[in-house]
Parts: sequence; structure tokens; C-alpha cells
Amino acid sequence: MPITINGNGTITGLAVGGLPDGTVDADTLASGAITSSALPTGSVIQVKSASKTDSNEKSSTQSYDIPGLSVSITPTSASNKIFIIFNLNIQSSGSFGGDVVRLVRDSTNICFADAAGTRIRGCNAVVRHEVGDNYDYTGESIVNSFLDSPGDTNAHTYKVNLYDDTANNTVWINRDRPSSDGSGWRRTVSTITVMEIAG
Repeated sequence: MPITINGNGTITGLAVGGLPDGTVDADTLASGAITSSALPTGSVIQVKSASKTDSNEKSSTQSYDIPGLSVSITPTSASNKIFIIFNLNIQSSGSFGGDVVRLVRDSTNICFADAAGTRIRGCNAVVRHEVGDNYDYTGESIVNSFLDSPGDTNAHTYKVNLYDDTANNTVWINRDRPSSDGSGWRRTVSTITVMEIAG
């Protein structure tokens, strides 16, 4: 089919891929020409993340939002989803039970276990260790992910929370229980990443 330049400015007869390489470059495309609404389902629209490189201690507290492990994101469409991944490095001890890790959107628990009597619920269990020299080097790395559907275009803050119904347990974040200095003691990094996914 011949290529025709019409009087109204349109071109007919041009096959897909018919332009020579380099004809359309990055400067030719206007900024924002491809909007998020034009992307297929499952595309990553935006990514936000936070890294916690310092250390904290949770003690005698029932609910504890971990400082530095929160990210705010505003979905561009109410039909889009938010995918959250977090990694938490901790050591725990206490006289009874144990903490659970909760993933929270604003003030709402998500990634939540089904109700089972009076058991505390969360998305991960924290292993309790007895306080003593035999457990000084015992820590754990907790990882989880969750696909959330906020259903709006409001700004939301996703955060990692430690919950202990008894408020009896101590949790050390990004560090070993003892505060000794030396090559045998560790400091680690915890992270949270959130991604908006086209729905």
C-alpha cells in the first residue's frame, strides 16, 4: 500500500514499525505521554522504600510502631493495588508468650491471621528466647509480603508493628541483646518497600 500524506495532516499506508530506527527518540515523546492508566494490569506504577540502619529496643509496650519502618504512598487509581515487602531483623526475650509482627496501613491491620480464640494475631510470629548468655547470639530475620487493595486514591502510610498482648517481652531491633562492643556483636538493616501495581 502506498504511503499517503493526507490534506488533514494524517498519514495512511504506514505499517507498524515502518519508521526507520532513530526516527522517534526520547526528545520526541512529551513528558508524561504514556500515563499510568495506559499501562497493562500488573505493571509497576511507582515504588517507595525505607531502610532502617539504626537500632531500637521495644520493652514493656503492647503495640510498637518500629521507627524508620514506614512508607507513605498515594495510589494513582482506586483500582490499583499496593504490594508490600518487608524485612525485619530482631532478637526477642520475655517471661511469657511472644510478639507478633503486624503490617499496618494507617491504623488498620492488614496481612492478618484469622481469629482463633484469644490468641494474638499478626502476619509473622516472633520467636521468644530466654535471657541468658546461651541466647546472646540468637536473632532472626523476618520477611513477608502482602498485596493490599486500599480502594481509593488517598495517601496511605504502611508500617511494621510489633505487638505483645502481655507487654512483658523485650525486642531488640537491628542489634543483639547485649550492648557490648566487639567483632562478635552485630548491627543489621531492616527494610520496607511498597509498590503500586496497576489493577
